Amino acid sequence: MQFSKYILALCCLGITGVGLAQNPFTAGNIVVYRIGDGSAPLNATAAKVFLDEYTSTGTLVQSIQMPATASGNNNILTASGTEAPMGLLNLSADGRYLVVPGYNAAVGATTATATASVVGLVDFNGKVNTSTAIPYPEASNKMYSATSDNGTNIWFSGYDVIRYTTAGSTTSIPISTPTGGLLQSVYIANGQLYNSNSQANSSVYTVGTGLPITGSQSLTVLPGLSLPLATQQFAFADLDPSIPGVDVLYLASQQGSSTLGGLKKFSLVNGTWVANGVVSTGTVSADRYQGLTIKVLGNTVALFWTRRGPNGTAARGGQLVTLTDNSGYNGTLTGTPTVLATVANIDAMAFRGVARVPLGCAAVNGLRAPDVSATQANIFWDNPATGGGNYEYAVTTDVTPPPSGTVTTNTFANVSGLINGTTYYVYVRTQCNALSNSEWSVTSFVTGCKPPAAPPVNIAVSTKGLVDIKWKKVFGADAYEYLISTSAMPPTTGDNSTDTALTVSSLNSVSQYYFHVRSKCGGGAYSEWTTKAFSTDCFMPAISVAVLPGNAGVSWNRINKAVKYEYALTFNPVKPISGSYTSDTVYTTNKVKDGTAYYFHVRSVCINGALSEWSTIPFATQGMQVYPSPVIETLRVKLEGIGNSGDITISDVMGKIVYRKQVNTNSISIPASSWAPGVYLVCYYNGQQRTVVRIIKQ
Repeated sequence: MQFSKYILALCCLGITGVGLAQNPFTAGNIVVYRIGDGSAPLNATAAKVFLDEYTSTGTLVQSIQMPATASGNNNILTASGTEAPMGLLNLSADGRYLVVPGYNAAVGATTATATASVVGLVDFNGKVNTSTAIPYPEASNKMYSATSDNGTNIWFSGYDVIRYTTAGSTTSIPISTPTGGLLQSVYIANGQLYNSNSQANSSVYTVGTGLPITGSQSLTVLPGLSLPLATQQFAFADLDPSIPGVDVLYLASQQGSSTLGGLKKFSLVNGTWVANGVVSTGTVSADRYQGLTIKVLGNTVALFWTRRGPNGTAARGGQLVTLTDNSGYNGTLTGTPTVLATVANIDAMAFRGVARVPLGCAAVNGLRAPDVSATQANIFWDNPATGGGNYEYAVTTDVTPPPSGTVTTNTFANVSGLINGTTYYVYVRTQCNALSNSEWSVTSFVTGCKPPAAPPVNIAVSTKGLVDIKWKKVFGADAYEYLISTSAMPPTTGDNSTDTALTVSSLNSVSQYYFHVRSKCGGGAYSEWTTKAFSTDCFMPAISVAVLPGNAGVSWNRINKAVKYEYALTFNPVKPISGSYTSDTVYTTNKVKDGTAYYFHVRSVCINGALSEWSTIPFATQGMQVYPSPVIETLRVKLEGIGNSGDITISDVMGKIVYRKQVNTNSISIPASSWAPGVYLVCYYNGQQRTVVRIIKQ
């Protein structure tokens, strides 16, 4: 009665033979390689092969029979009912084809009658292509697994060899022929070809480097996996973004003891694969795991695999089971598998390999939510390698992907109206066409008012005591609170600012300070405080000067934590090596010359002995400066504070004028080499004031 119900279900789906059109696969579902139609117990002879599509909850959607008779370019594709490793189904690396292993023996025929190993390719519309047939004895009559990167290049494994061919070909190249036999599943992850072995001393290996297509490739066991694993199918995941490439491995073990068998998990830790637990009943026979595939949603991995279940030791593959692993990278795998499907007729049907459904286009890449606030988020994703242009997205608090989403042609979206402190899941998929979508890509985020990031907080302390502070604008923040204190403990409140920059001038020198800042996101939502330490040096004084006839006065501001000041009065701007000391902030002198340029320098001496930089101010006294005296070749006249428009007259003591000129600048050079030696008077008159300086001509 159970078998009749199974056949009735297939008939209701309109699935009675390979000649009928199939429905496109549905994204998110899985496909199981099934041997046998249930009409007779399985044995070593060839049996029909079906691809059963299931939802992730175990509902049968459709079954696609592989050709049982040759037609056109399509060859027969059947499998032995009791050759347990046969039928390790794979999805091509680009996600567009199911890669189906088998051979071309007629149903009911013995293995010896098969003339070729056959690789089937099935696209997302359910279209079957079995034109790839590698004849014996070139290929082993025990093809266990096949895989492809793009539906053209094909790698397959058998009893004792891994071979390479192309779609539609009748020849192949042996790329690895290790001793020991029973090469099981071939698999592509992150551009690398892998292989498993189910013998007692088996493991998982890389096959050469990348995707090799020539012979003599070495098999290298993964670091840390040089132990008996009896591996059938396996799958990799990339769960830790800080580790390049794949970093988690799941594998199905054919053995049934708690030591060898079950579903096992490993994580790549510092270059070595470390065991993360096993799911197994520990019985010798019931838990013989075989097919395996995974679906990764963020940090959650849904696993689907086949095991012996109610079938006998010959047929095996009686159940399809599932388990969700939420432990993430390097987390321990635990739990009890849930049975999704059981063969309708014990030992007359057997499940083998498992794979995700093929799709007409690839999923989006790089899904991310870099900008998250208390009530909104910006979402971005990258175009897939194939397809793209139309997308659906959804943001929800549900860990289960939605049936549909908002349609867009953009590769970004802004989502608002979110609830603060809530975990959201972002789902994005590619629309392949009107009937098909890619799988959902997923990421998650937690809403909250985010603080300014510490590294971009820039604090610049000037030598004059000005502190300029800048930070990066925070997405979703409408204002900020800040406080500068001498305590590293974040405050309870602070000063408000709508800007992301401020300047402070009232801090002490040679002191340790802490800048605290947090975001205000509206609705009473605040971020955590971001704190950044900074220190001040010994500040240099700010100088002002007053110049009167015959004297000058200089003053500067008092510097906190300065115990005294060092000063010097010079005739040039070069910083002095040292000077005189004072505890005052005023300097006066009446020993200045008329018409002379001066430079006053002062620096602080702080309590810890630290010195500030020199602060320098130039000034000049009023009058006329004439130099050199005695003069030989050229006389120079410089006017300070008495205008620069007037007459300059030079005469000897007898009143004879040797030079006269109207000037409109405060500096002039006069040739004096032709003057007779003696005393001369230099006179400047600006119409109101007359200034006279006596010089000597040598």
